[in-house]
Amino acid sequence: MRLASFGSGPSQKAAVFAVETKETNMRAYSLNELFRLTRTELLALHAKIAALFPMLSEFDRAVARENLRLIRRVLARPSCAPS
Repeated sequence: MRLASFGSGPSQKAAVFAVETKETNMRAYSLNELFRLTRTELLALHAKIAALFPMLSEFDRAVARENLRLIRRVLARPSCAPS
C-alpha cells in the first residue's frame, strides 16, 4: 500500500512560481472602510503601506500616499467613547 503524496508534482511548483512573480496593485481604501477599522488595525495598515512604499511603482505610490493621508485623517478624529 502506497501513501498519498501531496504537493510534489510539477503543477505545485508552477503555482508557487506564479505567486512569486505576480505583481499586485495597491488597493485604494475608501474613507468609510477606514472608519470601520479599529485604531490598532489602522496603525497596522499604515505601517504595512509605509513599509511597501519604496518598492511600489509610481502609480501605486500615488494610491499609497492617498491611503496614508486618509488613515492619518481617521486617526486624527476625536474619540467618541464616553469619558
